Amino acid sequence: MDTPQPSRRSIRLPLFDYSTHGAYFVTICVHQKKCMFGEIEDGEMRLNEVGEMIKNTWLEIPNHFESVELDVYAILPNHFHGILWIIPIINQPIVGAPDMFGQGQALPLVGAPLVGARTNQPIVGAPLVGARSNIRVGTRPTPTLGDVVGAFKSITSVEYFRMLKNNQTIILNTKLWQRNYYEHIIRDDNDLEKIQKYVLENPLKWEFDHENLSGRAPETNPPIVGAPHACPVG
Repeated sequence: MDTPQPSRRSIRLPLFDYSTHGAYFVTICVHQKKCMFGEIEDGEMRLNEVGEMIKNTWLEIPNHFESVELDVYAILPNHFHGILWIIPIINQPIVGAPDMFGQGQALPLVGAPLVGARTNQPIVGAPLVGARSNIRVGTRPTPTLGDVVGAFKSITSVEYFRMLKNNQTIILNTKLWQRNYYEHIIRDDNDLEKIQKYVLENPLKWEFDHENLSGRAPETNPPIVGAPHACPVG
């Protein structure tokens, strides 16, 4: 008799168009939460070779998706946080809700500091992506958030196993990422500022992070909106 397999529950919002223009916060965890990207020392993330690859692949996303701009991000030993924007493309019809900040309004410029450039620690930071009112010209359909995250996970996974084959010092894991990822649709400027602060301060709080399996995470510590303490399972 076959054992029934548990069904996977989608953690995406039903009926929401994830190609809608606006900002999204994503969290992606390493498979089995193994620490593979480096170490936290004195509140700063020290990336290893795999961590550097993760960073470089993330920063390359706008070269693959012309309608995507990057905001702040943080690479932790066993997970990744990042904010990205999906922006309008001229002459490209969009199916779904209007711009989250109001149809016809320019998307606000994110004033997050260039942390990496100022501290010589390019692990947490925000590239110069320009004002959100810069609409790009293109012909490709607007990607969904899932398209972007899926490409990021796929490219990094392929590169990880290539590195593993050529470098025996790379930490071994059967997979690089957990199957799913967490996302939060950023609703307004206040929501955006809270999440930016959470992402940038994340390495300082690694000792108490719920993803740190050897840390001292408190039993109860309610997260801010959009900043989960736990990666999705599944």
